[in-house]
Amino acid sequence: MLVNKRNRLFLSGSILTGIILVTYSMFFETITQKYFWSAWLLNISYFIMISLFGYLFLSFHILAKTKWHTDIQPFLLSTGKFTTVVSILFLPLLFGIDNLFSWVGNATVEAEKGWYLNVPFFLTRTFLSFIFWIVPGLFLKNRIKKTGELSLDLYAGAVTVSYIITFMIFVHDWLSTLCVEWHSTVFGWFIISSLLLAGMSFVTVLYLVSGKYNQKTGTDISKYLFAFSCIWMYLWYSQFTLIWYTNIRHETFYLARQFFHFKPLFYANLIFSFGIPFILLLSKTQKRSKILLGISAVSALSGQWINLYLIIFPPVVPNSKTMVFPVALFIFMISIFIIYYKIQGKPGRVAVHLLFITTLFLSACNHSNNHPGYEYVPTMTYPKSFETYSVNPNFTDSATMRNPVAGTIPQEFIPYRFSKKNEERALAGEKIKNPLENTVQNQEEGKFLFESFCLQCHGEKGDGMGKLYTEKLYGYKPGILNGKKIQSAPDGEIFHVISLGYNLMGPHKTVLLPEERWKIVLYIKNGLNMDGKMEPSGFNNTSLPENQAPSSFISDK
Repeated sequence: MLVNKRNRLFLSGSILTGIILVTYSMFFETITQKYFWSAWLLNISYFIMISLFGYLFLSFHILAKTKWHTDIQPFLLSTGKFTTVVSILFLPLLFGIDNLFSWVGNATVEAEKGWYLNVPFFLTRTFLSFIFWIVPGLFLKNRIKKTGELSLDLYAGAVTVSYIITFMIFVHDWLSTLCVEWHSTVFGWFIISSLLLAGMSFVTVLYLVSGKYNQKTGTDISKYLFAFSCIWMYLWYSQFTLIWYTNIRHETFYLARQFFHFKPLFYANLIFSFGIPFILLLSKTQKRSKILLGISAVSALSGQWINLYLIIFPPVVPNSKTMVFPVALFIFMISIFIIYYKIQGKPGRVAVHLLFITTLFLSACNHSNNHPGYEYVPTMTYPKSFETYSVNPNFTDSATMRNPVAGTIPQEFIPYRFSKKNEERALAGEKIKNPLENTVQNQEEGKFLFESFCLQCHGEKGDGMGKLYTEKLYGYKPGILNGKKIQSAPDGEIFHVISLGYNLMGPHKTVLLPEERWKIVLYIKNGLNMDGKMEPSGFNNTSLPENQAPSSFISDK
């Protein structure tokens, strides 16, 4: 069947509009990878729903043994055939998985849901979904050609079961996991209601423009369109009520983000998908009107496209401000549908392939030099590292931060061999001495370290009147460092206490290098009683440094 003059004009106008919109997007929009793949997923999901509706709705009527649908059966078969074309258009999305789904490479998600959300299993489920869509549909179509509608129950049943189950899995994988933190118990059925409403609206438009309209069939179609619109609204409201009533943080943000950041589209979705069809098709008289039926069908088609936009764009491109490029892709894909089924033979298929390739290349263009386009090996440019305290699936204990290898020490780290026992503290005072010269520079650096690590407890003057004690945030008065007891203690004992702690005071050997601890000792012994005036003095450095304590003093604690 060749395209008549009116259809050629519509088709040419659609393609021209698409080219204009894509050109506008190239020069006046910043098309990032996330934006591009979100638009592609939006439109391909839309046409998947429409194409699946054809064979699914036909199977419903075959199983119910009804005959009224014979007037629209050619249009149901046409939309069903488009499943094969949609599967081809779907293939580019495989290159955009990293940009669409935040769970890819996410260590936390992989640890919790990695058995299901992993790329190989994800792609396997997608491949099987298309197989279970295409194969049963082809068997049903060929059987109808051979036998009419005799002995079709088995094929119709296979289509119904396989389509619903695999579509639910597809919806969960490609739409629900866009926001992996969000869950909804009715989301799958909600999208199935979208499939019924969008598919019925699309078939209605095809039927109205075919010139074969009769009032009886049109009235029946109006009833279906009205019913599917009410079912969609019922499930939308059910999901909304569940989320609103439970007020669970992991669910409420889904609707809050749509309402506060995409408010015009939020209301447009409800008006186009339910409001207009409900008002225009409410009475029996209105259902007989061809014009009102056409307006309702176009309105519902627009509403379901917006519905998918609100599902896909907020979690992937939350700052999206324009819809020009997604609309351009929609016009291209609807043009592909018209070309494929209005032009028979090789020219039609060549036109489809050329249009597909042109769309892909034009859509990849970008006027901004800050976005180089698709990166084929992004992990080489942007390596995915694990945060220190994140879950790590590479180790049996799932911990990212690892203990040092036994028998090794960090670079520039000198092990401290004394334990926290009182006799070990006295021994440290006897055996280790400060290896640093008592210079003004060392005392100044010691003062800086003292004010950073000690002042909040021991006070500026070392009198135990630190902020934590004076403001009653700490119930016990810290040690008095400028008193006779500490000032007369050996340097090694003070170093020992700083390193391992004393009573309620914690150890500081993990946060201060040995040299820094010795500088604090210098400041405590020589700077606290000088009223800010630091003077160097002689120093006898004849004893063993800390890393040369005799083996009899060694403790692994």
